[in-house]
Amino acid sequence: MDENERLLIEASQRAKSNQRRVEELEKRVEEHHALGIPVKVTGLEERVGKVERMVNDIHALSRSVDSLARSVQDMQKEQQSQNKEIDALKSEPGERWKSVKRTALTAMVSTVAGALAVGLVLLVANFIK
Repeated sequence: MDENERLLIEASQRAKSNQRRVEELEKRVEEHHALGIPVKVTGLEERVGKVERMVNDIHALSRSVDSLARSVQDMQKEQQSQNKEIDALKSEPGERWKSVKRTALTAMVSTVAGALAVGLVLLVANFIK
């Protein structure tokens, strides 16, 4: 995007420079007419026409660059969203395995604790008799 911005700025500066040149040429033509000096206007008209076409092309280019920049930003947002979804999908099997291990460990510890409790109760019951 930095390259596009640079190109847009350069194009804009070139358009401003061309516009200043056209204005300067128009000013000179007016001065020559005021002095009564004949001027070749046809060459200037062609150059002005070219400059106007270039300015229009530059404006079209700047609109295209702006549109492209927006599209790139939208794509980046979509890519970030997809990355989050992919990370969630990647971590799901690991989370599931952790849950299975935790459940199995809890079941084993509960079984051992229950057996010890029953054994203690039976042991205490034997001493009481």
